Amino acid sequence: MSLAGFGTSGFLVTRSVLFLLATVFSTGGCAPDADLDQAAVLAGPSDALQKIEGTPAAVGLLAFLNDEGTTLDLLDHEVPLDHRAAVSLARHRLGKDGTWGTSDDNLFDSVDEVDGCYWVGPNSIERLLAYAEAEGFTPGDDDHLGTWDGVSFTVAEAAAVVELANTAGPNTLDDTIALDSRAADSIVNARPVSSVYEMAGLYYVGKSALTKLKDYAEGEAGCDVPGWEIEYVYADDAEAWEDRLPAGLVALVDEVVGTDDWCGEATGEPWFVKATIDRFECEEKGYTLELGQGMLEYPEISWYIEFEVDVDFGFGYVVCEV
Repeated sequence: MSLAGFGTSGFLVTRSVLFLLATVFSTGGCAPDADLDQAAVLAGPSDALQKIEGTPAAVGLLAFLNDEGTTLDLLDHEVPLDHRAAVSLARHRLGKDGTWGTSDDNLFDSVDEVDGCYWVGPNSIERLLAYAEAEGFTPGDDDHLGTWDGVSFTVAEAAAVVELANTAGPNTLDDTIALDSRAADSIVNARPVSSVYEMAGLYYVGKSALTKLKDYAEGEAGCDVPGWEIEYVYADDAEAWEDRLPAGLVALVDEVVGTDDWCGEATGEPWFVKATIDRFECEEKGYTLELGQGMLEYPEISWYIEFEVDVDFGFGYVVCEV
């Protein structure tokens, strides 16, 4: 049974989990093996199943089980599950009256809830995951995956954040992305994380951390912009900033810092502060060049100068503020 297609490349951990389920619990034939599932149920939930929670595969599984068209007959003969597992799932979802769309319906909210039904274990869940994916229930890159701590994610956005959380260095998480140091430590100590759902359960990882990770990942993950290693480049970085910017922007900085009066006759030559790449969906749209400038009469008073620069390194508009 092929398990390809569960989510995007950012959820390789989930693929590994499903492979683990397949190799440990599969009997090699087409018929379900309820004895293996029941043994797994008696042993309690596995780490592998817990890793699936919150992934595209899990969302697809829940959407399939909660769909009106998912009948006992379909679960029993089409998936197929052991009859006892199919009955257990159907009874849980439909409630005591056995009728869809009534007040006692109990829709599934998590993989753990599915796993808690009698005669349902890793073998059944593997079959359900595969069937849900084959029938188009698993969300794609642009589909909504979920909302955690008030932050909404598509599949692609969540995959980018998971990849960032698993690959970014501690200094990047703490200093560049500006997470609370305790949130950064929680993420590093939990690696590898498999989902945003898992991250949202870590100590000190809440709305602020998830928002910062999402914003940073949107600008960084999957982008190949020559000349840029990080989004912000400061003059006091240990590595020479000139080596980290496009040559056209370096030339523009040289021109600007050699000219005074950018913010009026009473101001002197500016000093380089920061350059930012402006992009949308990983395509260069231009740059923002930020500089500082002190007043000649009052050096302690600094002017803030911001230049909007197009992709051809031409000036757009200038903002000057005290």
